[in-house]
Amino acid sequence: MWRVVAVVPLVSTVALAAGQEGRAGLTLESAMALARARAPSVLAADTELRAEQASRVGATPLFARNPSLEGGAGGMLVPAARLRDWRDTTAGPTAFLGVAIPIEIAAQRWSRVAAVDARIAVRRANRDDAVREALFSVGEEFFRVLHAQRREQLAEETVAVATRWCAAIRARQAAGDASRLDVRIADAELATAEQALLAHRGAHHVAKARLAALLGAGTEAVQDVTGDLVPPTPLPSLEDALAHLAERADIRAVRMGRGAALREANVAAGNAFPSPTLKSYYQYWNREHALMATVEVPLPIFDRGQGEEARARARASGLAAEPDARLDRARMEVTQAWELARTLASLREVSSSRDDAMTLPADLEEQLRSHRVELATVLLAQRQVMQLRAEALDLQLLEAMARLWLDHASGVLK
Repeated sequence: MWRVVAVVPLVSTVALAAGQEGRAGLTLESAMALARARAPSVLAADTELRAEQASRVGATPLFARNPSLEGGAGGMLVPAARLRDWRDTTAGPTAFLGVAIPIEIAAQRWSRVAAVDARIAVRRANRDDAVREALFSVGEEFFRVLHAQRREQLAEETVAVATRWCAAIRARQAAGDASRLDVRIADAELATAEQALLAHRGAHHVAKARLAALLGAGTEAVQDVTGDLVPPTPLPSLEDALAHLAERADIRAVRMGRGAALREANVAAGNAFPSPTLKSYYQYWNREHALMATVEVPLPIFDRGQGEEARARARASGLAAEPDARLDRARMEVTQAWELARTLASLREVSSSRDDAMTLPADLEEQLRSHRVELATVLLAQRQVMQLRAEALDLQLLEAMARLWLDHASGVLK
């Protein structure tokens, strides 16, 4: 099986056969490297992850809220009865300056940081799943490009063969051994081959454009695509394919999502405890100074964050069964992909045993020129050979898709 994995793989993704590795051009490995770095869905998931990581800066300070500064100045009126002589004033100047700072208790800061870390873990798992999906999409389109490329080459060969048949039958007509109808039939066969070539060439361009879009690159990046549709390694066992399924990115994201919901519930529960505010004052009045300290404690009687806590715990409860459900569905998906890959591999082996039937005799053109074979026989043989080769390519594409699906389902595309 092909393997292109960012870590040490147990079951692989798609790698090239040894004969293709030294060739220039876009290989499957380089296409998947581009997908990891430039695929739009991966870039979007990276942005979400970096934004969540940046939000941790706001959760880690020791004090969650800023201190406040209070101050004031004025005059204090003195009753007339307290005046002793004319030098006494009727007002005394007064001023005060104070600082207040809210503090957290009951591990509120720890709960807040843990909730942010849990959300970061969810975003990281979502990013890994975006990479997995992007690699699957890029791998599928890469194989379609290879298949379209092989079909175009086969169509070009068909046109070349039909051109030689036309030349041979025209030579026979010049010698008086072929009718104009034979020439018309040969020309029609050539026109059909040329039309098929145009169709396959168009399909090839469409596949390359789709691959370039998935990679977030220009069409020049996919002009020369090299690789092999036939897997270079045997099909892994079903047990190996299922070995690390629990660590598949989407299953991990759901499991971590439940943990993040519980952390959010802890934050809401911590907000039910009062957060006292410490205040310190300096006061001046009529040449006298005073220092004061106070504590202000809100009473969590009505608003205790009960709504946020209930919502978070309900979400966590709803996610409790989802990881197991996803895991069961993933096991069925891996089993189906493995069965399909095994069936297609067996079909390809049967198809490979018929390679001798996929080539025309080397002297067939000479036989046509020397009247030892008729044009109708040659055209029938050509159609059958080209059809066999086209169906063999189609079967290779199906097997490549099945093996890629197996890698995607088992979670080894990373």
